[in-house]
Parts: sequence; structure tokens; C-alpha cells
Amino acid sequence: MAANSPHRPPSLREEGDSAEPERLKSDRIEAALTTALEGGSTKLLFDLLDRASGMPGPRPHTDVLRAFGARIAAEKGAGEEILAELLESKKTSLFYVGVMVLAERAIKSGEKRALGQLMDLAEDERKERRDAITDALVIVLAARSDEGARVVRPLADGYLHAYVALEALTNARVLEKLSESDSVLGLMSDAFASADEAPRAADRSQGLRLLRLGFPKQIARASVRFADTADWLKERLDWPRPDTREVVAEAIRGLRKVLGEAEADRLRIELEGNAKPPRDPSRIVKGTRKRSRGR
Repeated sequence: MAANSPHRPPSLREEGDSAEPERLKSDRIEAALTTALEGGSTKLLFDLLDRASGMPGPRPHTDVLRAFGARIAAEKGAGEEILAELLESKKTSLFYVGVMVLAERAIKSGEKRALGQLMDLAEDERKERRDAITDALVIVLAARSDEGARVVRPLADGYLHAYVALEALTNARVLEKLSESDSVLGLMSDAFASADEAPRAADRSQGLRLLRLGFPKQIARASVRFADTADWLKERLDWPRPDTREVVAEAIRGLRKVLGEAEADRLRIELEGNAKPPRDPSRIVKGTRKRSRGR
């Protein structure tokens, strides 16, 4: 899905536009929605939404699903019941519509409830659902800019939450709307420290692995918009944890085009120079008892 699609539906409005969402173009879906809002079954509505989604497939109709989300977001009462069903659905297409309902509500500056719901959903281990949350956050953060980033930062307090939030914040559509580098680097600092301080038991967790894998590309994307991203990375050249040093090394490789070959090589050499020397084998005290094979 192109982030700057020229066919973005008018119902996905920017902050400050008070226009009401348009009727859905399909009379059949509009009628099914009306029935569901009046307390009738949602089965036909959900079947029609799923058929129109193009999911699963190489070209899902995400703009169409966004329009559905915007239409439902305008409804209260029964609309809340439909939203709950969408978010609980096992079908990605219906879940996508649900998060687009939340995105439409979270666009307004100062809004916290819907944005908080989006961030709560970001801990899902299923990639397709995290991708849907990222798409929703891109819409919200592109509309709310630095203010939205400040609201998201304390909500991204888990490994997966931070990964998804940084994926959205370093999306080109969001970056061009941000005016302060701290909108990205503030959360990145929190997440980087969290990953560096993570207990060894967390190393195999999906969230921590994704967070570490995501940093280099996120840093590279942020550096295109904010030049002080490179300075931010330089401040972490002497961090001792091996996992963290691997992330920094990969980030330096990703910044070669931005920094230039000479500066990237200088940073690489400095990083390598800060590495802890290997232990002297002659000083290792050997144990007096062999470990049981059964452990």
C-alpha cells in the first residue's frame, strides 16, 4: 500500500476538517451497516466487508477498508458493539476495519482513548495485525505530528509496542510532518535503553528480537529527515553490551550513504576500539566438578 496514495478516501480527513464521512459507495454494504446499527445481525455486513477487502492477496483494498472504518467511526452506541466485534475477529480484513475505526477517532489532537486502544493492540504477535496497527498509527501521527508523538511515547512501554510505534514514526509520511527530532529520537532513546537493559531471559522474546532488528532501518529512515540522528547514534558507540553493539554496527552500515564512507569507517573503528577485550584464557578458573549430562 502506498503511503501517499492519491486515492485516499475523503473520509480519511486531516485534523481540522469537520466534514462528515460520505455514504459507502456500495448500497448493499450501506444497507447491511444500517441493519447492524439498528441491532440486527452483523454477519452480512462482515461477509461483504471481507469480500471487498482483497485479503488475503497481493493487493488488498486497504483504502476501501479505511473508508469503511471512517463510516463506522461516526456512529455511537451500536457502532461501539460493531467495533468490538471487528477487533475480536479472526479475519485480518475485519480487524483492519476495526483499527481504522480507532484511527479515525484518534486523529483529533489531544485524543487519548482511541490512541491508547491502538497501542494496546500493538503487542499482538501476528505480523499482519501489527502491520494493520502500524498503518493506523501512520494515519494518526501524520495528522497529529509532534503532539501525537508525545502522546504515543509513554504508551510504547513494551518491546512490541515500541517496535510498532517506531515503525510508524519513521514512515516517510509521518517524518515529513514532524518538526522536532525528539518526536522520534525521544522514543528511540527509551526503546534503545530498554533493549540494552533487557534481562537475558528476554533475548528469545519476539518483541525484543524485532525491536533490535528494526533499529538500524528505523535509524536510517530518521536520519534522512533529522541530521542529529547521527549524533544520537555516536553517543552510543561506547555502550558495552554485545547485542547493543551489533545493532550500532548495523546502523552505521545503514548510514554510509548519509554519513559518507570516510565518516562511517571512522565510527566503525571507534566502535570496535570501545569493545571489551576478550578474557585471558590463562586466568579462567576451571571448575572442579563436571556438569551433569542430564542438565
